[in-house]
Amino acid sequence: MLVVLALGQLALAHDFWLKPQGRKAVLWYGHASEDSDYDRGNLKKSLALNAQGEPLKVVQGSDGKHIVLSSQGEAAQLAVEMDTGFWVKTVQGWKNESKRTASGVLLSEWSLYYSKVLLKPEACLNQPFGQPLELVPVALDGKSLKVRLLLHGKGLADVKLYDQHQKVADTDQAGEATVDYRQAMVLSASCRQPLANNPDADRINLHAVLSLP
Repeated sequence: MLVVLALGQLALAHDFWLKPQGRKAVLWYGHASEDSDYDRGNLKKSLALNAQGEPLKVVQGSDGKHIVLSSQGEAAQLAVEMDTGFWVKTVQGWKNESKRTASGVLLSEWSLYYSKVLLKPEACLNQPFGQPLELVPVALDGKSLKVRLLLHGKGLADVKLYDQHQKVADTDQAGEATVDYRQAMVLSASCRQPLANNPDADRINLHAVLSLP
């Protein structure tokens, strides 16, 4: 059975998101004006598509604190996959470790983030990367943005969408929702699914984050 929840306690605290910087994108951890440190080893994959939906090679750099992404060729959108590993909740709170090594475990999960930025929003309509959980723009008229939330390529219904962790919409039966478009939006959604026979966690927590210039 699929279990779909709003952003959980961990996601409410922080998200990985890509901040546009010209033709580049800077990977931030936090929300709103927060700028927290992160383990660069959490970055497992980086992707880019041009305006025709064709993949481009991604170049990873640094500004001293953040990972900075650029592409060989002009990207319309950039994306990352972040794996923060296993987490357990005990009576002392959340800890970044496997349930195999922790004691007094109340909850355990594996947390993954799929974050992307639209450098050219109009060129990104209906152009998914194919991430396991993904927010895909489907229409933009200058005042409103319609997105579709996909789980393994299929629309995911009845999920809350947030802009900077303020709820802005719920997805319909097709997994779609329309929100008021504004500059520097950071939309996010999450879902949790049980993990069968996994020695490290009882469920997987997937996060999708979409940022716009």
